[in-house]
Formats: sequence, structure tokens, C-alpha cells
Amino acid sequence: MKGNVEQRGKISWRLTAYLGYDPNTGAQKRERKTVKAENKRQAEKLLREWIGEIEKGVKPRGNNMTVRQFAGEWLEKHCEANLQPKTVHTYREKLDGHILPVLGHVKLCELVPKMIVDFCD
Repeated sequence: MKGNVEQRGKISWRLTAYLGYDPNTGAQKRERKTVKAENKRQAEKLLREWIGEIEKGVKPRGNNMTVRQFAGEWLEKHCEANLQPKTVHTYREKLDGHILPVLGHVKLCELVPKMIVDFCD
């Protein structure tokens, strides 16, 4: 994965990670993040660390990803590839019937433990 840094202020840098191309539109997909760094070398180090986190799946991609979008990706990429069809069906029923109507609209970056505890109660 490639990326670049762009100075935005005295110690402000914009990091851009290029995530490939959208197969439907052909448009380039990218994520951006603003960080504080003393110099370009430090900003480039932060960029490498951030890209590493994205590639490993440590950081969710896209600040606007909702619980519904994540659940769909998780079901498709993990569950359908690794679990029995009946298990996937059960997970989908639980998500569609209980979890997504309440939490589906919430952005992952805004999801906090209290929301989950309130939902479980």
C-alpha cells in the first residue's frame, strides 16, 4: 500500500493512504488523516505505522463505516469463508433481528462500551 505526506501547517501534516481502486466506479480509494509532527521524517514514520495498522486490520478503514457496514463485511469475508452455512444463517438472523435495528446506524468510531451495555440490558 502506498501513501504520502503533505505539510498543512507548521507542525501539521496530512497523511494519505491509497487503498486501490473501486471496482464499480474505477475511482481511487484513499484514507486521509491529519497528525502533528515536528518534521517530514517524523510524519513519514507516522504514515508507515498508520499504513501498517490499516493493512493488519488494527484500525478500521473509513471513519464513516457503520456497524451495519462492518457486520456485512464481517459476514461476507470471515463468516462465509470459515463457518458452516447454518451458523452464518443464525448470525445473520441475530444481526438483522436484534442488533442492526438498534446499533446499525452507529459509526464504528463513535461506538462506545456504554452503548453495547445499554443494548444488552
